[in-house]
Amino acid sequence: MAVSIKVIRDAYVQAKQNYEESNNIAAYTDFLTTYSDEALAKPFINSINEVLSNETKPPKGDVMSEILAEHDANKTVTSPVVQPKVEENPTVNIAQPIKERVKPNTPGIYVTLPSKGRWYTGELELSADGEVEVFALKAKDELRLKSPDALFNGEALISVLEGVVPGIPHISEMPLADQNVIMCGAYLATYGNDYTLSITCPKCQSIKDYGVDLDKMLTQSKDYSTDNVVSTNAYKIYLRPAELKARNMIAMNQFQTQIMQAQIDAKPEATEVDKIKALTEVYDKTLAENFELIIRMVDYAVDKVNGEKIKDQDKLREIIDNMNKRSYDKLFDVSMKMNEAGVDATMKVACTDCKNEFESTVNLDPTSFFA
Repeated sequence: MAVSIKVIRDAYVQAKQNYEESNNIAAYTDFLTTYSDEALAKPFINSINEVLSNETKPPKGDVMSEILAEHDANKTVTSPVVQPKVEENPTVNIAQPIKERVKPNTPGIYVTLPSKGRWYTGELELSADGEVEVFALKAKDELRLKSPDALFNGEALISVLEGVVPGIPHISEMPLADQNVIMCGAYLATYGNDYTLSITCPKCQSIKDYGVDLDKMLTQSKDYSTDNVVSTNAYKIYLRPAELKARNMIAMNQFQTQIMQAQIDAKPEATEVDKIKALTEVYDKTLAENFELIIRMVDYAVDKVNGEKIKDQDKLREIIDNMNKRSYDKLFDVSMKMNEAGVDATMKVACTDCKNEFESTVNLDPTSFFA
């Protein structure tokens, strides 16, 4: 029975952490002997071979052959170990990978930020082409992303991003679309263009592993819209994208909303009046969350009468709170359109069993993306 990609990835993360702590190639031995026949392990084995090939002492022969022979002194390896047989993943209807955009022997890869560096304070370290360098994740970084702190508090995620993109000075100001692009880049820098996603066909319920072309997704990333101004009778309101701090608020609010919904579903004996009341609470909470998100996306407002530039959060809240519905709806629409920037996580899939074609989504939230 084939081993799932999650099991293989977790085993690799642990092996990588042991290697980084001890600088001993034996830390990788168990992984190689256990998963050498697994097709899904190929990118991880390639990554190990690349690391071992950079050791100070040049390998005399095939890297895997040497360390396997060292691991089992009683077993003679007379020929190079055969690499895992590569079986094609079920086809995903997306284009073929593009050429690597980075220079040879560069430790990171370069990606284009949807924000183009706008809305940050401080100077970003960008290339001549306006790209930022993204470095590979360390094993401890992936372990941090699996902690509850990464999901709710966000400090673990900020710590990881500080190591991945040292060229960005204030990580907490990072727009969400920039974060998604950077995490795709970090995966490419760490594992290469070999992201695998388990997808269930909605028609026949068949579960298969599909290959996702992250490199192509990055090249099709959308920049933030320049249409970020909403005009009312009294003010011109300038918006900015939802930033990393807003992600934590959204994650916590979604979690609380799911709990409220689950509590409603868990009470079949409740009367219709009670259910309507509970659903109204969920609806009101969602409206309040949207309002708070829009408040955080307002960069500043300009008074049309006297030209005053308003950045005080309390004053901005009062302006939005006193808007009529038409102005608020326009503000909401423009803010949602801004958040469409970045990587398009939807993709077309063709089921290999029933040939059904459907759309699926890659969850780009770091706590799920690297799970």
